[in-house]
Amino acid sequence: MRRFLKTAVVVVSACRVMAAQAAPASQAAKSVPLGTFRGQQPTLTVAGQDEPFLLDTGGGITIISPTLAKAEGCEPWGNLVGFRMTGQRLDLPHCDGIAIDLGKTTYRVPSVAVFDIRSIAGKDAPPLAGSLALDAFANKAITIELGTHRLIVESQASLAVRTKHATEVPIRLVRDAEGLALSVVVGVPTSKGLAWMELDTGNDDAVIVVSKSIAPLLSADPAGQSPRHIKVALASGIVLEGGTKVVEGLIMDGNIGIRFLRAWNITLDLSHGRAWFAPATEPVRASSG
Repeated sequence: MRRFLKTAVVVVSACRVMAAQAAPASQAAKSVPLGTFRGQQPTLTVAGQDEPFLLDTGGGITIISPTLAKAEGCEPWGNLVGFRMTGQRLDLPHCDGIAIDLGKTTYRVPSVAVFDIRSIAGKDAPPLAGSLALDAFANKAITIELGTHRLIVESQASLAVRTKHATEVPIRLVRDAEGLALSVVVGVPTSKGLAWMELDTGNDDAVIVVSKSIAPLLSADPAGQSPRHIKVALASGIVLEGGTKVVEGLIMDGNIGIRFLRAWNITLDLSHGRAWFAPATEPVRASSG
């Protein structure tokens, strides 16, 4: 739960949240359509009502609204401690044993934070029921295709096919909030070694966010006075390029948002801590249902 309170732009559509046991995973890959926040209005089916959820790979922990928690018969309790990427501490109650139905498959989340995410989305923003983080897919493999608006939960067979035509990049799995949260950081080469930057579909900033200590290693201005362009290869054929924003007090090396991520089909094996990128312009070779 490193940093989950922010405005995001990718939304999961056609989902259902319920306090229930997760159904066994099918052997076939599962495809879930994605909509865009502040664009095409997405839906999340909850007790017969349509409510949008953000898809936030940098969020760490899934969030549901107090209204949704009440509808599911949960009285929020306890305290989940997280930190925004600038170090601000957050204390939120949680609900346990929540399962999320994406299409015909249900994924169980051990604990979700309870917070009215609409309070930070802006007064003119569409209503939000919460945000879906990578903790919902712990020990699974997923592919995020922002260009074709799909989230694919891979089977073992489809994962093997998809990664055969993709390029692997180094990642680490980050488990904050006493191991409940799950996010991914990617290795970014510098003159001193790998910096680790978060992959964040919830960040629609036009620039790459970097910490003050890492900025000089990427030829960025550590004072943040002059936004500088950087260009660095994450792996063969995968180039991180764009303007930078140096953020004081950043508690990670950096943060990479959808301005870069939308150019790629990103496969995350959250069971084994591996990731692959394939150009979004290439045909999708892995079968999905």
